[in-house]
Amino acid sequence: MPPRLLHQPDLRLEEDGTASRYVELEITVGPSGRATDASLVDPSGDALESRALEAVDELRFSPARRDGEPIAVRIRYRVVFHPMKVVAPEPAPPTPAVELEEVLPPVASELDALLEDESYTATAEVERPAREVTRHSLDAEELQRVPGTRGDPVRAIEVLPGVGRTGFGDGAPRLRGSAPFDSMVLIDDDPVPSLYHFGGLTSVVQPGLLQRVDLYPGNFSARYGRRGGGVVSATLRDPKSDGFHGMVDLNAIDASVRAEGPLAEGVAVVVGARRSLLDLYFGAFVPEDTYALIAAPVYYDYQALLRADLGDDHVLRVSAIGSHDSLELFFDEPPDDAPSISGGTSARQAFYRGRVSLDSQLSPAWKQHFSVSYGVIDQLFNIGGTASEALDHRINGRLEWMGPLASNLRVSFGGDFLGQIVHGTYSGERPPQTEGDPTIGSPDNGKVEVDDLYALMQPAAFVELRYRPTPGLLLQPGLRLDYYSQLARVSVDPRLVARWTVVDGTVLKGGLGLYSQPPVYWESATGLGNEDLDVSRALHSSLGIEQALPGRTSVHIEGFYKHIFDRVVATDGGVAPFFINDGAGRIFGTELGVRARPLDGMSIYLAYTMSRSERSDRGAPFRLFDEDQTHNLSTAFGYHWDNGWGVGARFRLVSGNPQTPVVGSVFNANVAGYTPIFGGINSVRASLFHQLDLNAEKKWSFESWSLTAYASVLNVYNHQAEEGRQYSYDYRESQVVTGLPLFPSLGIRGEL
Repeated sequence: MPPRLLHQPDLRLEEDGTASRYVELEITVGPSGRATDASLVDPSGDALESRALEAVDELRFSPARRDGEPIAVRIRYRVVFHPMKVVAPEPAPPTPAVELEEVLPPVASELDALLEDESYTATAEVERPAREVTRHSLDAEELQRVPGTRGDPVRAIEVLPGVGRTGFGDGAPRLRGSAPFDSMVLIDDDPVPSLYHFGGLTSVVQPGLLQRVDLYPGNFSARYGRRGGGVVSATLRDPKSDGFHGMVDLNAIDASVRAEGPLAEGVAVVVGARRSLLDLYFGAFVPEDTYALIAAPVYYDYQALLRADLGDDHVLRVSAIGSHDSLELFFDEPPDDAPSISGGTSARQAFYRGRVSLDSQLSPAWKQHFSVSYGVIDQLFNIGGTASEALDHRINGRLEWMGPLASNLRVSFGGDFLGQIVHGTYSGERPPQTEGDPTIGSPDNGKVEVDDLYALMQPAAFVELRYRPTPGLLLQPGLRLDYYSQLARVSVDPRLVARWTVVDGTVLKGGLGLYSQPPVYWESATGLGNEDLDVSRALHSSLGIEQALPGRTSVHIEGFYKHIFDRVVATDGGVAPFFINDGAGRIFGTELGVRARPLDGMSIYLAYTMSRSERSDRGAPFRLFDEDQTHNLSTAFGYHWDNGWGVGARFRLVSGNPQTPVVGSVFNANVAGYTPIFGGINSVRASLFHQLDLNAEKKWSFESWSLTAYASVLNVYNHQAEEGRQYSYDYRESQVVTGLPLFPSLGIRGEL
């Protein structure tokens, strides 16, 4: 039995007449009768498209059924807008096309014929129109097909505008010239400490479990706070409920498994796990005269999610995710460039999180979202005479309501909460400022030992309006208030976004907003920093245009400026109170993004960002930020045939990061080693980075399962990218530290 219409709103155009207009959507109608994954069939930028997506919230229908059991179907639904005054009766709109996807098992031809004669609507939990000036989204299919990412879902953001290049071994996002710790990574709206495993090759979530990744490089919604950079938000998909499914994936980097299916009517679950394989052969690539390897880099992660439909109006989700990385090396003799290092180095980073959320349809127009999570972050770092370890217990919560106040006015309001209890120990040099200090790691910084237990609370409240004074114009003011218990301070951040559909396919957009961020732990911790610090702040502004072109092509051009003030920097000479709010920064640039699907199966991405990121310490002249990247070009091409073959390529060209040169050295008897003499901070650059990546795959589909073989080659022509510089013990000689070499990977994946 196909879905049945229960309720639909009366949608009207602004003008009188006899002609109706419509917008076609694709939606997945779940077993509860709700719809998810709403998307535009052929987006053009028409103002009606946003109204159509909003209207889906008010649609109601009963679910499709097979053998009496509710099932999920993917359908094409036509949202019709009638004139303000209908002069003559109109014929019924054409029946929407219906397309069944893999969520629905094969059915008899009689049911297929029945479906062709039905009209469909849905109660939908759809992606709302953009809250931000700039949101770049990649859906589940795109996430696994973007070339050069090894099918890794989060790495796909690197082909989007505003995303800087991360170095090998580091996976924290660089968004519009901001520092890595200035941006936030979310999984299902909960912050997580890391984006990638050690080495930066693989993200912490299995590719097949993601529904969507959204990138907000700046001017993001008042729903998010405590960060002055940008946001990367990953959303896990719901488990499949149409039967048992499984997956096994084996490649040169790691092995993963996944299983999912229904547990009862309206209840489904998915579980997955992955472990690295690098430690099985990593030792063969390590020179014997460098160090003795005790344990290779090892990582594993797991995910589990249960969805339960509690009647027609409530959906419960329970999830658990975890990630663990470890690295341990042992030096037989101290390295020449660091005579003070002995013994070895070890590192561990792990996080584990459990989450419960409840989404409720309070009325045909009003929704409520509630979520709470508890997690632990376990971090350890030990090299030579510096050792730190922290166990961080976190509680995150969110409560939000969304609905209309008038026909052209909607509101979203609520609050979120972060609570932490942390026990940490530290023994080593006094921490310098997080950026712009080339003496990091120097024994001249003095030694401190700290054993600290602290707790903090950071509650917040927010409100956001969506006002349409005319059909083509959206004004979105927002306000966020945050309290920081460790600082006993409150931040008030007003924000405004505007989007104007000038003509069909052309959207002008702009935004202005204030963003606040508390200091990192050691900057305000007792014994390490200044307990009287304030939050740092950033003013985001941007202006741009989105243009839809023929051939399913969209172009995005945007200029942006960020002004950073009250930035935390070290005191002059590193004396007490060690850190103060006396730094500033400025980031400005232009982004160009192009996404095209000129042919079925073909995808083209192009992103270019030209920007400059500068900082000023204690009123000094502006200098380059440690990771300023003036030019950042990324382009990708992919093509998939109906016979299961697919190929892709990605090329990147990026300015080298600024570096502080060493111009000499002196012998320091206190530490029995040489101390470098530095030139101007960030006064030289590393060489230009460029890299070509290729991938190919072949998928064989059988009656109830599929098999995919795939291959990828990163850094095809083996460019020796400069990631840093290594010095001899007396700093008289140096050599370039290179990044990822040519890296081939083969894999095979079976899916049921």
